[in-house]
Amino acid sequence: MSLITPDFGLFFWMVVAFGLILVILRKFAWKPILQGLESREKTIAEGLENAERHRLELEQWGEQRQTLEAEARKERELFLAEARSQREQLLSEAREQAREEVERITQQARENMRLEQEAIRRELRNEVRVLVVKTTERILRERLATNDEQERYLDRVLDEMLAAPRATNQA
Repeated sequence: MSLITPDFGLFFWMVVAFGLILVILRKFAWKPILQGLESREKTIAEGLENAERHRLELEQWGEQRQTLEAEARKERELFLAEARSQREQLLSEAREQAREEVERITQQARENMRLEQEAIRRELRNEVRVLVVKTTERILRERLATNDEQERYLDRVLDEMLAAPRATNQA
């Protein structure tokens, strides 16, 4: 509560501190601040003089600018015409190169597809061979589960093998 209703001691020390700061600022800071303001004032005055001089120069250069703009327009039109012709030439060359590149890529893609198809066919054939062997093995195991069935099967195969050379000799 002492800050809201200060007593005499606090008030005294606040006045002493304020006075001390005021003396230090007056002795060390007041002159540099005034000198800074004066130099700023001179700088502003010089800037205004320069601005007026430049404004007059700009008015003189306005006429020169108009003549230069007219010449620049003529040159720009010439450059634009030349650029248009070069652009058309570059576009036609780019189109031709793009067409050739598309043809080359298409041919390469066709070759890659053909090679991939061959690889897929070989892989499919190998898988079918494996499946056929596995299926045949399972069928033979089921059909030839007993020794009697195995003997009958071997007899039949041998008979067919022996009959095959006779058929080729007769033909």
